[in-house]
Amino acid sequence: MLKKDELEDTQVGKLKDFLHHIPESLSVERLASLSGKAIEYECDGGTCKGYLIYKTDYTEIVDVVMEPPGVWFREHAHSGLETIVVPEGQIEFTFTDNGEVVEVIAPGALIIDRSRPHKAQAKETTRVIGILTPPNGGYASG
Repeated sequence: MLKKDELEDTQVGKLKDFLHHIPESLSVERLASLSGKAIEYECDGGTCKGYLIYKTDYTEIVDVVMEPPGVWFREHAHSGLETIVVPEGQIEFTFTDNGEVVEVIAPGALIIDRSRPHKAQAKETTRVIGILTPPNGGYASG
């Protein structure tokens, strides 16, 4: 049986492999056409806009572009897991409970225990696909 860290490394490895094979059909425009529901999160220093791609009682998938470079989500936490897929750009997560910093560079991915207080800053214009379990119902800083 894999330990939690080994499992996360395996999942991230599979996501990174998948990212190298994302077809053009997964463009922002194509994904937006699946839902059409525009979303905007409160960010500091810029905008975080995108589309709700999929939502059930158990999972929510969002596709968000963070711009300009330096825009950031304030410190926040929520329940469940958050899988971050970065097909374009670079984002830095800081876990404020211990100061750990993790950079995700496209193509890349990160799985977050959402109960850990964290903040995120785009180092360049960055596209983020977030898979949220359970659904977020909207980003809320705290």
